[in-house]
Amino acid sequence: MIISYIVLGILAPIILNLLHLIPGIYVVMNRGNTYSLGFSAMGFLTKTVGMLFLTWLGVGYLELNFRIFVPLLTFFWFFTHVVEAFVIDHYMKQKDSYKYPTLKDEDMNGNYASIRFKDGTYPATYSKET
Repeated sequence: MIISYIVLGILAPIILNLLHLIPGIYVVMNRGNTYSLGFSAMGFLTKTVGMLFLTWLGVGYLELNFRIFVPLLTFFWFFTHVVEAFVIDHYMKQKDSYKYPTLKDEDMNGNYASIRFKDGTYPATYSKET
């Protein structure tokens, strides 16, 4: 009986969020942040269905004590959900960090040089000095 609480209340939400995290990282790195936002919205719906199914399976079908099972399930689901959010946020920032360079760069002598993107254009808030 205890194994049911561990498998369904702890391991199942962790696996459910891992199943969303791995494709989520793929979407961020290969498709960009906009697609990742859509994937996160769809992930919210599928995780909700997964949580409803796990709740039904534990409480309705296996007749686990809901006073123990539901808080256990929701705690681990929420905790892994927050971890997933930070991991995806890290990859989103890593993906777009090249778009937002500092406006001026200091060389070894303390002189400032203007920063340009790789394609030769300047950031929108910076105008080339003539």
